Amino acid sequence: MTQGLSIAGSSIAAETTAIDTIAQNISNAQTPGYVQETPVMGTVPGLGGTGAGDGVEVTTIAQATNALLSTNSWEAQGALASVSTLQQTLSAAEALFPVTAQSQATSVTAGNGLSQELSAFWNSWDSIAQTPSASAPRLQTIDYAKSLVESFQQTGAQLTEIATNVRSDLANQVTQVNTLLGQVSSLNQSITQGQGDASQLEDQLREAIGTLSKLAGARARVQSNGTATISIGGVTVVQGATVSPLQLAKAGTPPSTAVVLGTSPTVDVPVTGGSIAGLLSSVDHYLPKYRALLNDVATSLKTAVDAQLAKGYTAAGSPGMPLFVGTGISGLEVNPTVVADPSLIAASGTSTPAAAVNNGANAQLIAGLGTSPAGADAIYRTLVQSIGTDAQSANSQVAAATAVATQAQAALQAVSGVDVTEQMTQLLSDQQNFEASAKLISIISTTVQSLEQAIA
Repeated sequence: MTQGLSIAGSSIAAETTAIDTIAQNISNAQTPGYVQETPVMGTVPGLGGTGAGDGVEVTTIAQATNALLSTNSWEAQGALASVSTLQQTLSAAEALFPVTAQSQATSVTAGNGLSQELSAFWNSWDSIAQTPSASAPRLQTIDYAKSLVESFQQTGAQLTEIATNVRSDLANQVTQVNTLLGQVSSLNQSITQGQGDASQLEDQLREAIGTLSKLAGARARVQSNGTATISIGGVTVVQGATVSPLQLAKAGTPPSTAVVLGTSPTVDVPVTGGSIAGLLSSVDHYLPKYRALLNDVATSLKTAVDAQLAKGYTAAGSPGMPLFVGTGISGLEVNPTVVADPSLIAASGTSTPAAAVNNGANAQLIAGLGTSPAGADAIYRTLVQSIGTDAQSANSQVAAATAVATQAQAALQAVSGVDVTEQMTQLLSDQQNFEASAKLISIISTTVQSLEQAIA
């Protein structure tokens, strides 16, 4: 009788654990990174460790993990995060250089802002050429020149703002990575020392690894003792309880942003995955490229216009002077001397005072600069085309990476995820086993009572 009660009692304890495990699985079915758990049952050995046994017990709680599928999913998520982050930066840059519906239809890339301002500026020289002695066209040309300078400065400032935001995100994410590396180190210690619930520690470890993959393309190698060794770009950053934090540095000529270990001497960490990789590409390659092209547009405009003005003459027959002064998109200005006296615009092609007043030959030549195959307009089209091509490539990469990540996650979920229907079915079975064990205890109890009454 006593053995029967012991066996039934062990069954109730085991089924209670099983039911609790199922409840936990169902409640965490939608929790990211959660892995389905299953109680592993074993017999309680009889006396001397032999015989039919004295009941059942839960020997361990197993997790439905798959190292290969987990690694594939983490890597896919890291690749998606990288191209998605780059896509966001390129979209922000592309918005500064909108393309007209007409130019899309004719397959000619041109922007609404600077492109139209350049066109209006060149056309204004036609107006000067037609009526060289009139002051209104000259004033209009100066206004268009001021508008161009303002647009260059404003667009340059907006590119700078995007770059500043990217650098801020980069610094914040490196800080977040260091925090997670510390968490992995702490979890490794807890696992080694057997502190806390093993399953929960493993869940927390997987969640940290997944986030590190999305941020920095981190890779994890789970050791036989359950701890994780983390590497980024082939550089080990967590091993056991030892952590090597990351920091940002400048390297190369011209200097670019790099991720290094916070050690002396520093060790480069080639981050090729995760959102940090996308931010690095943005701030080190794409944004500088667009800024350089925009600077080339401003430089080409100033050089071409001022060079042609130097070949012309004012209405008084004096040699021409520059319309633009300063350099680059941030330093370019309209010559204040010309602004104060528009008659100094060298529209004439002759130095003879009597003829220069009504001569607009040089102004006509300047108007034609807008069609130069290597001029400011052509460089601007190259800029817009470059951004458009880069953005389109990023969009395609995001679509492909999304498909890969979705497939990898689905494969992992099929093995490690919680199937609620399956769990509900198992719950019914465990409840029936629980009830059967309780019934056995009730029968044994009734039998004992009957025997006691019969003896009495």
